[in-house]
Amino acid sequence: MKKRNLLKKAVATLMATGLLLSMAACGNGDSGSTEAASGTTGAAETKAEDADTTAAAAAEGETKADGEKYRIGLSMGTSNTEFCMKVMAEVQNACDANPDVELTTLSADSDANTQVTNIDNLVTSGVDAILVYPVDPEICADAMKRARDAGIHVVIVDQMPSDTDSFDVGISVSMHDLGAGVNEMASDWIDATFPDAEDGSVKVGVLGLWSTEQFAERCDVFNEIADYNPKAVVCESYDHNASNFATETAQNVEILLQKHPDINAILCFTDTQATIAEEAIQKNKDAMNLNTDEIGIFTVDHSTASFELLGRSADGESCLRGIVTTNLAVGQLMYDCAMKDYDANELADGKILYQDIYKIDTTNMADYEQYILN
Repeated sequence: MKKRNLLKKAVATLMATGLLLSMAACGNGDSGSTEAASGTTGAAETKAEDADTTAAAAAEGETKADGEKYRIGLSMGTSNTEFCMKVMAEVQNACDANPDVELTTLSADSDANTQVTNIDNLVTSGVDAILVYPVDPEICADAMKRARDAGIHVVIVDQMPSDTDSFDVGISVSMHDLGAGVNEMASDWIDATFPDAEDGSVKVGVLGLWSTEQFAERCDVFNEIADYNPKAVVCESYDHNASNFATETAQNVEILLQKHPDINAILCFTDTQATIAEEAIQKNKDAMNLNTDEIGIFTVDHSTASFELLGRSADGESCLRGIVTTNLAVGQLMYDCAMKDYDANELADGKILYQDIYKIDTTNMADYEQYILN
């Protein structure tokens, strides 16, 4: 699958300079014809100038005629997580850098039906592009299709609906590859920590979320950890309800530790679960006689909290030993796609723009701290 070179360059800039965004100013040329209404003098020159202006606008992004702003609607499934707040800030900062762009952001508070209403409201308000970070992509699909039918450029991020006619561009990542990255990091740690272990002797617990087909693809890989390292065996695998995610995770981690105080690795769907697992381990390590030197937590996604826990593992103060992540500079990427500033040749199946995946441990976390901790 193809990767986006522009994203690689943006991330490289972030790491080198410590900036959150690498801004790109867009031109002010008209997107349509500015041919004179009457008279023939200089008509050829006017048409030539119009062609140059239109070409420049196409190359640099969408602009509007007569000083009218290009309007972007951002529909977030939720706004109450650190990651979502960072995404919203990145998109807002990118829009603020272009005086010809105006942004409207609506949050659905984790309710898919509310998000449908929000998308319809953005259509009614007459935006030019809609960015969708979905609660449930299938539920949002019809609303996104109505937006496209209204001539609005639709970009969806993270999860893709089965109806590819409902969006113009999808910013995605391979869920399988995210899961594989976690397994690879866990496998390397298992070999380093238990070099002489017999096959099937290293106990692994899975904290998953099978609520959608795409999420299930990631979690299914976790359950295949023995295919990556025969020393590993999954002793427990927990599914969680998205609406009661944190509470159920905390309960299941407690159950996991009670049933298997000799647990060795915990694979997490997201770093919220990883931080909950770490808290439970530290709370119970004395009472349950847990050997924290022989417990490794591995997760997808990053946050300030999980990144700091990863750093503490270098001194034996945390069991979080590996993070697999993506979405570095995704807010800028979303803005670029809303402005139609992307190479169509890099779209897989003519629709999907795949992001890169990064594996972070204590040996390379310095390369990412400027972005994650800023």
